[in-house]
Amino acid sequence: MKLLYIAYASGILLLAFIGFFVLKHDIRSQQEDQITAISFSTDPDVSRLAIALEKHNREDIAVAIQRGANVNACGTAGYRMLDWAMSRRNVRGFEALLEQGARLDALYKDPRITADRSYNATVLERVLAADSDDFIRAAIRSGIPPDHVPFSRDGRSMIFFAANAGRTSVVDALLDSGATIDYRSNDGRNVLFDAMLARNYGIAWQLLKRGADPTVKNNRGHDFVWGLKEWGSRGVRPEHRESFEAIVDELVRRGLLTRQDIVEADKPKQPAAAGKPGITVIEHAPDSEAGRAIQELDRLERDSIRRNR
Repeated sequence: MKLLYIAYASGILLLAFIGFFVLKHDIRSQQEDQITAISFSTDPDVSRLAIALEKHNREDIAVAIQRGANVNACGTAGYRMLDWAMSRRNVRGFEALLEQGARLDALYKDPRITADRSYNATVLERVLAADSDDFIRAAIRSGIPPDHVPFSRDGRSMIFFAANAGRTSVVDALLDSGATIDYRSNDGRNVLFDAMLARNYGIAWQLLKRGADPTVKNNRGHDFVWGLKEWGSRGVRPEHRESFEAIVDELVRRGLLTRQDIVEADKPKQPAAAGKPGITVIEHAPDSEAGRAIQELDRLERDSIRRNR
């Protein structure tokens, strides 16, 4: 049985979900930035480590850890020290913590304080969504492979996370460090296809210019070009219109697409009755890319509701 969804309504729901998630983290980052080294922790060992970190003193950081400070400690407010260094724009301190064994896969907020995973994330996820590429470059210098896969369940490498967050500088930093631009997730998608599903054509255009292959097929036999022929310009946000047009022009130049393909894709799949007001309903089969994306949003919402009961 097919799921009926209004295309633009589903797009707005997705944007609202992402916006709410970003807002929650932005508010928490502002709070975290107010924490000083002295107030970071009541534990004297951890406090010494925080003070050494604030002074960018690698020797004092090493000494504090040798004396018993936990490099992965969370402060009194619940923030992981690595993440606190990020909030202070302390790249040298961040890198020094990594050299001493700080874990990027740890949750940035103490799960005993913030148990709801939708309000939490790993430090690495925060690094990949940061507005600066300094921290991912520091992480790579400290030994994390550019093609590192944060979660084996989906098989997406770090570039997927940076692209999903819209962080062009982080995407460039990963590619400059040797990340595979057409790395494929467990379902066969490359990051270019992922960007199209999110209607993030600014990132898609960046990836295409950096050499991403628009003909890489996922496990269902679909690629980026197929997606443009299927959905056309539907869901393209105003700020991405220029990038979308540049992508179409480039693929037309390569002989992979025609302008008529976009025109045909933009036609309503189920026209409204002649002469009658209303909206056009777009059908997405449950096993289609869009259908599975919608079901994933539903699953995340149900999980969040269940955790908050």
